[in-house]
Amino acid sequence: MNRLITSFFLLLSVFLLSKNANAQCHITVTLPTQDTTICQGDSVYLKSDGTCSYLMNNDFNGQIIGPGWSSTQANPVFNNPCGPGPVGYHLWVGTTASTSRTLVTQSYDLQMNGCVVEWWMRYGPAGSSAGSCESPDMPTEGVHVQYSTNNGATWTDFPGPNLNPVGINSTTGPFVNPMVTTTPGSGGYWTPSPGNSATGPLYYWHKFENVVPVAAQSTNTKIRWAQLATSNQNFDAWGIDEVQISCPNNQNVIWSHGAVGLVPPAPVSPTTTTSYIVVIFDSLLNVASDTVQITVIPNPQPDLGPDTTICNQPGNMATFDAGSGYQTYLWSTGATTQTISTNISGTYSVTVSTGNCTGTDDVTLDFQPAPTPNAGPDVEICIGESATLTGVPIPNGYQAWSTGDSTVSTTVSPLKDSTFYYTVFSSPVCFATDSAMVIVHPLPLVDAGVDTAVCKGDSVMLIASNAASYQWSNGKNSPFNTVAPNVLTSYRVTGTDVHGCVNSDTVVVDVNPLPELEIVVNKTEYCFGDTIMVDITGADFYQWTNGQTSNHLEYMAQASHELYVTGTDIHGCHSSDRVSIPVEDCVKFFIGSAFTPNGDGLNDIFIPFGNLGGVTSYDFIIYNRWGQVVFQTDNPYKGWDGYFEGNRMTGVFTYIINFTTMAGNISQKTGTVTIIH
Repeated sequence: MNRLITSFFLLLSVFLLSKNANAQCHITVTLPTQDTTICQGDSVYLKSDGTCSYLMNNDFNGQIIGPGWSSTQANPVFNNPCGPGPVGYHLWVGTTASTSRTLVTQSYDLQMNGCVVEWWMRYGPAGSSAGSCESPDMPTEGVHVQYSTNNGATWTDFPGPNLNPVGINSTTGPFVNPMVTTTPGSGGYWTPSPGNSATGPLYYWHKFENVVPVAAQSTNTKIRWAQLATSNQNFDAWGIDEVQISCPNNQNVIWSHGAVGLVPPAPVSPTTTTSYIVVIFDSLLNVASDTVQITVIPNPQPDLGPDTTICNQPGNMATFDAGSGYQTYLWSTGATTQTISTNISGTYSVTVSTGNCTGTDDVTLDFQPAPTPNAGPDVEICIGESATLTGVPIPNGYQAWSTGDSTVSTTVSPLKDSTFYYTVFSSPVCFATDSAMVIVHPLPLVDAGVDTAVCKGDSVMLIASNAASYQWSNGKNSPFNTVAPNVLTSYRVTGTDVHGCVNSDTVVVDVNPLPELEIVVNKTEYCFGDTIMVDITGADFYQWTNGQTSNHLEYMAQASHELYVTGTDIHGCHSSDRVSIPVEDCVKFFIGSAFTPNGDGLNDIFIPFGNLGGVTSYDFIIYNRWGQVVFQTDNPYKGWDGYFEGNRMTGVFTYIINFTTMAGNISQKTGTVTIIH
C-alpha cells in the first residue's frame, strides 16, 4: 500500500509541477515551523497552511501590462516616475495627453461565490500641478473599477459603498511589509479632492479590495480600471500595482508519506533523516508545494575509554573526553565542558545530550608514584658536528630517548636547535620525562669581499668580515690584508666566531697590464703654418698636456714643442708618453715675369707660387708705369687677373710684395711683369 501511495504522489508531483507550479496556489509547512531534529524513536506532528485560490496575480515587474490585458489611451509606463510603488515596478498612467484612459484584463471564469479582486492604487502625488505626476483634482477625474460579462460591450461599476482606504499615508515605503493599509478601500469609484493641494489616502499607495458581485459571476468576466474624464493633457495621473483575483476553487492536499489534508491526524516517526513534501492542487491543475526536513539523530553514546592508571606527580593530570558533536555535557564534578582534567583518584561520569537525546558513561582513575628523570646538561655544537647526551638511570627501571635509543647515552647531529627527550620508566604505566637541548650554532658567514682587479704595480686592501678572528693564506691574521700581486692570485681567509665555529671564503685579485701607448705624427719636421696631425693608440681614454682628450689631434704648427699624454684603459690603468714636434720657418715662393690673361685657363692669373703657410702678414701691390696702383691684396692666395677698373691692361707693370713670417722675419720682393695677349 505504501509503495502505491509513494508512486501516486511522485507521478502527481511531476505532472502538476510541470504544469502550473506556484501559478495560483501556495502552501507552507507550519508545524514544525522549520527543519527540525528529533531523537531516534521520537515522533513529530505535521501541519500545513495554504490555498489554491488565485486566478490572476499581476505585479507588473515584467514592465508590461500583463498577458491578455489591453489598454485604451492609457499609454502606461513602468519606470516609477513619481516615486516607489508597493513592490518593484508598478503601472503608471498619465504621462501623455488623452481624454480618457482604460486598462482591461483578460476574461476569467468567476462563477464561484466569494471571488475577490485586490489591488494597490494611488492618484498622482498631492500638490503636483502639472506633468506626469499631476493629481486628479476634479470630481469626474477619478478612477472607476468596473466589470463586464459581455466581452466589454457594457461596463458596470462595482457596487458601493465607495470607501477610501485607511492606514498610514507614506511616500517612502515600505508599503507592503509592514502593511501601511489597515483597512482596504472598496467600491467602484473614488472621487478626487478638489484643487492642486488635494490630500487624503487616495493620493498615497494603499490597498483596495472588492468582492465580485453576483452580477459579475460568469464564465467570461473582465475587469477594468477606467478614468473616463481628464484635463485632456498629460495630467490627472494615477497608478496600480499587485493586482490579484482569487476564488475558493476545489483544492486537494497530499503528503509524501501518504497522509492527506492540511493537518495529518497521526504523527510521523522516521528512523532516518527524512524530507516530508506537501502538495496542494486544484481542479484547474494549479499546484504548489513545500518541504520540511526531519533530521533523526541516534541517541548519544559517550565513551570515556577504559579505566586509567597514571603517575601521581606534580602537574600530571588525567584528561577524559566525552567526544565532540554533543550539545550539552554534565560531569559528576559539575563541569559542563567536553573534557575534564583531574589528578584525584575516583570514578567520574558524564551525561551528554543532542537536542533532547541523552547518554551516559563513567570511568575510574588510579594514581601511582612517579620516577624523577634527568637528561643531563644542554650542549652547544657547530653545525655539522655531533653531540653525545647522557641521562641518569633510575634503579630497577629503564629509559628511552626520543631518538629511539634505549641506552643511557645517545649521539645526535641536529642541523638546528633541537630538544631531545629522556624518559624513564619505573613501571609500564608510570614514567616521567626530562629534556636536554642541543644548541646548534651556524658557521660564520665569512666574507673575503668581492673579487677585484688592480693595475700592475698597484696594491689593494682585502677586508674580511663576519668572524671574530681571521687567518689569510698569505700569513696575515687580521681582517685587513694589503696585497700587490703581479699575476692573478686567489687569497683564502679562514674565520672563527665567538662560538669557535670555523668557515672560510676566497677572493680573487686579477692583475691588469698597463696600456702600451704608441704616438704617430704625420711628419718628422714642420714649417710654420703646417697642419700637425697626431694619432695615438693603446688606451681607451687620453689626456694631453694641451687639454685635448681625443686619440687624434690636428692643429697648426706655430713653434717647436713637446706633447705629453696620459692614456687610461677601461680598467683604470694608465701610462704616459711624449713626442717632440720641430717647427721651422719654411716660407719660400717664386713669381713669374709674364702672364696671359686670355681666359684659356693657362697662366691667366699673376700670383706667387710656393709655401706661404707661415706668413702672418702679407701685402702684394702692382703699379702701372705712371705709379698708379692697379691691384693690391693681403691674401697670399689671391692674384691679379690683368684688369683694372673693368679694362683689360697691357704692357709692363711693377710689383712689390712685403711679408712677415711666423718666425718674425720681415722680407720684400720686387720685380716686373708683362701682360702678353
